[in-house]
Amino acid sequence: KVPVPVVVLSFVPPNRMNSLGVNTLPRISVVLVILTVYESRLCDGAVPASCSWGCTPIKECQLIYRDLVSAKVARARDDNILLNKIISLIRGYICDDKAEKVCCPEYMGQFNNTITNTVNTVYAINRDTIVVRSNMEEDRWTNAEAFFWRYEDCFPWLDYKVELDYNDLEEDEERFEETKVLLPGSLSVEDIRCMSVWEGDTEVGQAHLAWHERIHKTG
Repeated sequence: KVPVPVVVLSFVPPNRMNSLGVNTLPRISVVLVILTVYESRLCDGAVPASCSWGCTPIKECQLIYRDLVSAKVARARDDNILLNKIISLIRGYICDDKAEKVCCPEYMGQFNNTITNTVNTVYAINRDTIVVRSNMEEDRWTNAEAFFWRYEDCFPWLDYKVELDYNDLEEDEERFEETKVLLPGSLSVEDIRCMSVWEGDTEVGQAHLAWHERIHKTG
């Protein structure tokens, strides 16, 4: 039975302006080399209209850093299709004409996808928009609905738990497809604790979510 949500909305088709999580950081010098190679290509992208938490030097954004490292690997393998896809993802977050700063996505939790039997990552890209990175077909997301809760007891059979440590993330490097979800009304990324996604009577998956500024709450 589909649970009763706080709010309901339909997924919007992905627009591939994107991000992904990171594991431990490689040496910063690698980034400088990558930026030198790809700077002109990144500058061709559209600059975001606004960044809810301010732009970050590209070398300091762990999520974009991982994309840059993946781009370097793709280039070494002469995999131009993957290289172009990754560059397109990064381009959506560039904040300035010199491609030195990005609107750094914020990791919010992991989505347990029951369709693909994979664990997908969820990020906030501004105060009212999240993205899910997965390898599920786009039409499955288009026909799905997302349900959100403001409270941590959304799934009574599960203990609420979210770890916001990027170093603990383990992702499939080939997952460079993202689905964008615009939150309705006044709901913001700071508010949502849980998400459940359904396609008709079929559950696509669920996630506990957290915002980094409230994870260490007391009481």
